[in-house]
Amino acid sequence: MLAEDPMGTLINSGSFNTWTNFCTAVKVVSDEEIESAVEEEKRISTVEEKSKKLGVQLLLQSPMAPLRTEFSAEWLQP
Repeated sequence: MLAEDPMGTLINSGSFNTWTNFCTAVKVVSDEEIESAVEEEKRISTVEEKSKKLGVQLLLQSPMAPLRTEFSAEWLQP
């Protein structure tokens, strides 16, 4: 098992001589720190999703993009 101590150092169960000591070290992480980390992960996910959407938009607007095959019937009328 892995966790971070309050100083941000990665810790694992092998770093402690007992399971109880490991659990105590993990419990030291505050609820606020956990909430902050969860919010940061959500923010990162949102940015990644927006980035993917913008990438697709750029591809579609690129002069090198494949020609679209959908045309309105109005374009074919004289």
